[in-house]
Amino acid sequence: MFSENNRISERQASRLLTYDLLGLSTLLVPTLLSNVAGRDGIFCIAIGVAASILYLWILCVLVEDCTTTFSAYLEQKLGKFVGRAVQGGFFLYLLLLAGYTAYLFCDVVLQSLLREESFYLVLILVLLLALYGLWGGLEGRARVYEILYWFLMIPLFIMLFFALDEIRTDYWSPVFVSDAGDIFAGSYYVFLSFAIIFLVLFLGNYMKKKERLFVAGRRALLFTGGVHAALYLILLGIFGADALGSMQYPAVTLMSTVRIS
Repeated sequence: MFSENNRISERQASRLLTYDLLGLSTLLVPTLLSNVAGRDGIFCIAIGVAASILYLWILCVLVEDCTTTFSAYLEQKLGKFVGRAVQGGFFLYLLLLAGYTAYLFCDVVLQSLLREESFYLVLILVLLLALYGLWGGLEGRARVYEILYWFLMIPLFIMLFFALDEIRTDYWSPVFVSDAGDIFAGSYYVFLSFAIIFLVLFLGNYMKKKERLFVAGRRALLFTGGVHAALYLILLGIFGADALGSMQYPAVTLMSTVRIS
């Protein structure tokens, strides 16, 4: 039996953050990078991950003296009015992100699985599942992610492995042909996709050792960056930069086209 102590481990925090980072970015980043930086998009991923780790370190330094919830810490440091205004900004950002995520998920489901189904029916089911997850609490979700982590990751790795024989390596070259502005824009897109790592600020109250927050977040960023690099190289090697830039959800397309023996 699990104990209900309102605590999560470093590993559970890392896996929660990993899925938060992978969720939208694997759908959107490959197309954006291909449009902006083309074959040099792989370098944008590396720069974006490095910038995200620096951003995470800065956040952890800023709240290293936090001994309570992040909401109470904001009011303590900034005053009640400003602290609540900052909390309102976080709430609005996360609300908009949740709405866009729900729309995107429903769109993927309707395009790939249930082509004739009602958008609103799928949306209602998605929202009901989200509410059920909220009702279970963070500790319950952390346990589910910990159990299902490799059950979801292993099929992804298998798909990427079987896609290797379809790669045309000549699609990877030439490199270093994009200008500095394009590299910066692509790196910024990657950083924006990973900026949700700020959620570590809200996990401090659930971890016994708050100093391990940076380690958990860094591990999630490095793992996600590795998955993105592998996925981008495979997509680029199979479809080419021009075709990849015109695809809406290339990772989903790859899932439907790769041949698994």
